[in-house]
Amino acid sequence: GTSFRRFDPFLTAADHARLTAELGDDPHAGRSVHFHSRHRRKDGSDFPVEVRMGLVELNGRPHRLSIARDTSERVAYEERLT
Repeated sequence: GTSFRRFDPFLTAADHARLTAELGDDPHAGRSVHFHSRHRRKDGSDFPVEVRMGLVELNGRPHRLSIARDTSERVAYEERLT
């Protein structure tokens, strides 16, 4: 029930609309979207994330479920390689 903007101020309304359209509105279609972004902590700092978004059905209604994974260690490792 939380707005994406609370966690991801870097994702624009247009990006969100595009991702939502790509996802569709049928939770039984098995679609998901995957993207990289940055999330903001309560202290104001931000960190890189990989996000997967899909649809689930709850009480007969579709809801978007987003799962974000902190990729700070992977990004730091990749930066050390270059």
